[in-house]
Amino acid sequence: MLSREQLTDLNENFPTVSESGNGFLPRSDVQTALKILGIDVPGYKMRELMDQHFGNEAQIDVDKFAKLFDTLDAQRNEEANRWKQQTKQVSGAYQTHSSKQENVQHTIRVEEEVAFSNWIN
Repeated sequence: MLSREQLTDLNENFPTVSESGNGFLPRSDVQTALKILGIDVPGYKMRELMDQHFGNEAQIDVDKFAKLFDTLDAQRNEEANRWKQQTKQVSGAYQTHSSKQENVQHTIRVEEEVAFSNWIN
């Protein structure tokens, strides 16, 4: 489901979408709308997704667009979680949380820390 902020972003860029979640997107604007919401899909993959989810529809209902967005967002989050699990398994490393951004972790290898300290000294 699209958040209120995401609907506002779509409404600002596409007059056919209301802030309440009603309306439609022209087929040609779906890729741009996804990019506005933070999901950049290459052209070849977008053509496949359009055929799978919307067939030959010229106007895509906001609810159908939201389902596509949710699917792509879940895939993106799944990849991020898989990457996070892999970084936790790195031996000889530790993790720190960013104080400036939420949900950001930095993995630092001990060898990197030693080499950087030697370079500074």
